[in-house]
Amino acid sequence: MTWILPVLIRHRRSTRQVAALRGVTTPMTVLDAAVVVLALVVLLGLLLLLGVVRRLRDHTERLHRLERGRPPVDTVPANLDIGNFTATSLRGESVSADWLVGGESVVAFLTYGCSACKVQLPALRDHAGTPGGKVLIVAALVPGEEPDPTALRAEVGDTPVIVEEQFGGPIQHGFRVDKYPTFYLVGADGAPKATAGSLRDLLRARTELQVGTTAS
Repeated sequence: MTWILPVLIRHRRSTRQVAALRGVTTPMTVLDAAVVVLALVVLLGLLLLLGVVRRLRDHTERLHRLERGRPPVDTVPANLDIGNFTATSLRGESVSADWLVGGESVVAFLTYGCSACKVQLPALRDHAGTPGGKVLIVAALVPGEEPDPTALRAEVGDTPVIVEEQFGGPIQHGFRVDKYPTFYLVGADGAPKATAGSLRDLLRARTELQVGTTAS
């Protein structure tokens, strides 16, 4: 429909030019009314499109979660022991379970070929940029997928600590990860507090946990 509007405008302009040459004043016609109506319709369509784009990411997250059949937030067993893992980050930093102690952190488990994981990367970048936004990203190396740590770093920025390990590696095993993406909220004591399939749901659960702790 949008291509009709320029055609009508050009046609009306030509009509007025011809009328001006003849010295004739042309009143508003059906064509003028059609141009106005089409302009309003196009404007309304653009406004609706902006609303759809704004909600697209949220809907995408919900669809991925429904496809996996997992609830928004899962509770973590009180006796979950993640083990004393050790790893080396992409920047050469030594990372272990002790790294999680001393401040609240988010541990994100992703794979390079996971489309649902890529949707979460902007949110990870934003959270890592907030005060106290301590983030550990564990990139699982799945057979058949092409690792691209450079692209991952470009998406999440320089703040998160990124570790690569083989699919089903010790960190994934310690956190009992069997779906991707998976996010864990880890307390200052190094113990997991909550887990979710999206960072937004995890941070919402963190707020609820803080409210519950304050109330008690």
